[in-house]
Amino acid sequence: MTQLSAPKAPKKELAMPVPASYDPHYVEQGWMDWWLSQGYFSPSDRTEMRSNSSGVQTPEERRRAAAAFAQASAESQKFIMVIPPPNVTGCLHIGHALTVAIEDALARWNRMRGKIVLWVPGVDHAGIATQSVVERMLMKEENKSRHDLGREEFVKRVWDWKQKYGNTIMQQIRQVGSSVAWDYFAFTLDEKLSKAVVEAFVRLFNKGLIYREQRLVSWSSCLKTALSDIEVDAETIEKPTTVRIPGFDYPVEVGYLWHFVYPVEGGGEIEVATTRIETMLGDTAVAVNPKDRKRLLHPFFPEREMRVIGDDYVDMDFGTGAVKITPAHDKNDYEIGKRHGLKFITIFSPDGHINEEGGEFAGQHRFTCRYNIQHRLKEM
Repeated sequence: MTQLSAPKAPKKELAMPVPASYDPHYVEQGWMDWWLSQGYFSPSDRTEMRSNSSGVQTPEERRRAAAAFAQASAESQKFIMVIPPPNVTGCLHIGHALTVAIEDALARWNRMRGKIVLWVPGVDHAGIATQSVVERMLMKEENKSRHDLGREEFVKRVWDWKQKYGNTIMQQIRQVGSSVAWDYFAFTLDEKLSKAVVEAFVRLFNKGLIYREQRLVSWSSCLKTALSDIEVDAETIEKPTTVRIPGFDYPVEVGYLWHFVYPVEGGGEIEVATTRIETMLGDTAVAVNPKDRKRLLHPFFPEREMRVIGDDYVDMDFGTGAVKITPAHDKNDYEIGKRHGLKFITIFSPDGHINEEGGEFAGQHRFTCRYNIQHRLKEM
């Protein structure tokens, strides 16, 4: 990414005639170049920097400035602040300008109080958000998906996007007169920062403060990656309908309750209802009244242990009063599975197809499998 330089610049001449009315461009012109050339925004002794007639820090002055900052051990002598790094998904807007203006006032006020100030600028890679805007741009301008380009070329396009909008963001931050320390500019995927993140997680793990375990995630079969909870918008389906799902050619029925039965070992059966019948391939239990101790037989995996468990999660007035439990593919079932020590069986591949755990349905798209399971159950 292009770094903002600090060219030699004279102080603005204030004796010249001024416009008859307020002209922001006239007022602002020239100040930023002079501020940068004098090093006013660097975390160091500014008196020492002004003594340099060239107005530009030499390597030795930079070294002394860094040493001076390091020696300011008392909190009262320094003020450190990191700009909330804007996402490189696009240009900044008026909301960013407001935030930067408030932070700039804090930084300048603390300099006036004699503190050593470090206000760190930077931009954030934004992860999936940036990937999405690049994909939309490719589809709009070239009618191509990231799969059409291939991984290497798509990653290159993402970095090109970051370079373009990262530089634009830097210029915008400068344009509003921000007194950030440009020498400390950071990108959240810089090698140094990435290593620091890894190091932090390693240390936390070694201290027993974080751990790794099996958890349920929101997986996008289209993006082929996990999504954080803040990137997922929940939508309540009030009645049966059809929706378009990225990566599947036909409308998908949602909000429908599919009923089927599990045979009980020794005779009898238990009816259950579900809106995602394809997940029955990963069922390991059915939750009913806590006093019921029956064991079930899975129609496609007779060797699998299927328990009947009692859990207060079950609403006796909803559906059949019995709930199929798929611990690996439902948030509520996940918690029930942990409470009852159930087996977790993952039945989906990263691209949304049924994996080898699906038996005769392996390799089918999950929505195609949804209908094929219904037909097979009717045949039994």
